Amino acid sequence: MTVVAAKPDNSQLRADIPAMEKAARRHMKTPEEARRFLIKGGFMTPGGKLPKRYGG
Repeated sequence: MTVVAAKPDNSQLRADIPAMEKAARRHMKTPEEARRFLIKGGFMTPGGKLPKRYGG
């Protein structure tokens, strides 16, 4: 199966950056929010370590 994704142009990327920055601020408001986001995304274990797939 082949997936073809259109490459967005620079104007679309520039328009998306503020939304990404807003989301980052929302997720990093407090250490607890950041931790919850990282655990939910699978980037951190509940114990605060890296998961094995990321070298932990």
